[in-house]
Amino acid sequence: DNSLRDAAGAPSCDWPSQLNSLNLSFTGLKQVPKGLPAKLSVLDLSYNRLDRNPSPDELPQVGNLSLKGNPFLDSESHSEKFNSGVVTAGAPSSQAVALSGTLALLLGDRLFV
Repeated sequence: DNSLRDAAGAPSCDWPSQLNSLNLSFTGLKQVPKGLPAKLSVLDLSYNRLDRNPSPDELPQVGNLSLKGNPFLDSESHSEKFNSGVVTAGAPSSQAVALSGTLALLLGDRLFV
């Protein structure tokens, strides 16, 4: 089992401060890990169990983000689209976003959920 999980009482991960690229695909993540390095510019979160887009404050410097294969929206949360996390596609942290295989909803000019 290659899943990363939060364990009660487990220490947090200390990421190398100079890390700029990280592949966390297929790790069973339900949320973006906390404390990612400030210099991280490439992040692959594809094929996890994320139920919302990461917010810009979770990934301040990430310019290349892969989210394909995550179940952002299902039939129940589709009606609650404004509670599912809205990310501005034109934000500095969103230069490239891969969403293939993921249900996403475009909300007007440069917004998606």
